Amino acid sequence: MDGLKDLSEIEQLKILKSIRLGCSNEAEFEAYVKNHLGEEGVEEVIRRIDGLLFEDEFLLLCKLMKSCIAINGLDQSFAIDNGFKVPDYLVAFNLSNTIYDLDPKPAKISAFVEVKTTKGSTNKIGSGFLNKYSKYAELYDLPLILASRLKINERRHCWVLQTEEQLKKSKNTSTPKSLGNNSVGHLLLNDYLITPTVDIFLDLEFTKIPTTTEFYSNLYGYLKSITMTFDGSRIVLAEEMLPFGLFLECFPQEIIFEKKHGAGFSVRRWIQRADRLLSEMVLRANYFMLDLNGDYYSSASRLLALLENDMATEINREFFDSAISYFNSAYPLFEIIRLGNEENNQKLMNALLGTEAF
Repeated sequence: MDGLKDLSEIEQLKILKSIRLGCSNEAEFEAYVKNHLGEEGVEEVIRRIDGLLFEDEFLLLCKLMKSCIAINGLDQSFAIDNGFKVPDYLVAFNLSNTIYDLDPKPAKISAFVEVKTTKGSTNKIGSGFLNKYSKYAELYDLPLILASRLKINERRHCWVLQTEEQLKKSKNTSTPKSLGNNSVGHLLLNDYLITPTVDIFLDLEFTKIPTTTEFYSNLYGYLKSITMTFDGSRIVLAEEMLPFGLFLECFPQEIIFEKKHGAGFSVRRWIQRADRLLSEMVLRANYFMLDLNGDYYSSASRLLALLENDMATEINREFFDSAISYFNSAYPLFEIIRLGNEENNQKLMNALLGTEAF
């Protein structure tokens, strides 16, 4: 064998993905690719590996949202090739704790999931490719779900999950506007919007001296205290509640002032009344803890590896449930907004159940 060149394309990409995760920087990885595969096509190889890395973000999202009973990657090669294309995953979605009013309310739904990623705000799949995935799913009488990672703006991304019918309805194109009545992710992931109900002002104290809190800012240091002010009321978070500052960090904030004093900083911020998807928030919170910057997406592959080896702490949806319960205990500060309307949600569920034997 002549090294990587004798392997199939997908086998090459999977090996290169693992090597990329082990490289200290992109330059080191690019040099490796050029050395083993030649100068031509390096950019295309890196682009396709980016796609594999973003597939791992879908795995991470399912893990953090606690939305899957099981999820398995599928072998993309064929012993018998009849012109099908194999989706990325076989998933058993857990619907037992859904907040949506459904009748019947199934405990699970199994489906094939094909992950499509882009660095832009739209994702389009060709009809030929879609039909090949669809025919494969029909062999097993399971629905096909297309999961698209889309850009909202420079600091925000979202995952849009659509059935084959929904995708065709939007001319095989996914956009963030598909969320809700032309998507099914809110039902399968038990996803919803969270929004502040009032203007909230935060007074934060930071110190350069290490504290017991794990919340650290590259700009200011260790979080020391949080005081919330709203509608003439005031809440001072107890020390053990300071980790809930990570929940607040997931909303857009405007800095009113910041002042350095001694070994610390005082910062006042205003939380804007803008809604955020729970799915977006859980990813942001985990990336913030990984790289101290939730505005830019880190490597989900690296975080999954750290979690598997007990070298990182998972911040899942239960953390957000606890945060909302705490902040709403005395005042209704945050509201949960369901996606889609009840009638359409029921139609979506009926369509999914119609392709699966119960």
